[in-house]
Amino acid sequence: MIDSELQKFIGDNNLTVLQAMQRIDANEHGILIIAEESGRLIGSLSDGDVRRYLLSGGRLEDNVTLAANQHLRIAHSYEEAVSLFHKKIILRYLWLMGGEISSVYILEMNG
Repeated sequence: MIDSELQKFIGDNNLTVLQAMQRIDANEHGILIIAEESGRLIGSLSDGDVRRYLLSGGRLEDNVTLAANQHLRIAHSYEEAVSLFHKKIILRYLWLMGGEISSVYILEMNG
């Protein structure tokens, strides 16, 4: 079961781009992790991803997966996250309950 605080950062892959934008606005952190109902990670969506998608001709009614960044790198340990951070590719990370890092979502800066 996903913690309710973390849930506001996760969106279903059946959302439209508009619905995803509303979720990003509601969580106030500029990012939404896109996952299947089963929990399988698909990608992430940032304000910038939405802007680039719309400027390239995408529509608000389109499926969020069309606008999402699907080229993620995931750190499964603190050490791996620190290593990726020092390579300057971490843009966002999610903290889980209790201040422990369970997983860190990594976005390529050159993506």
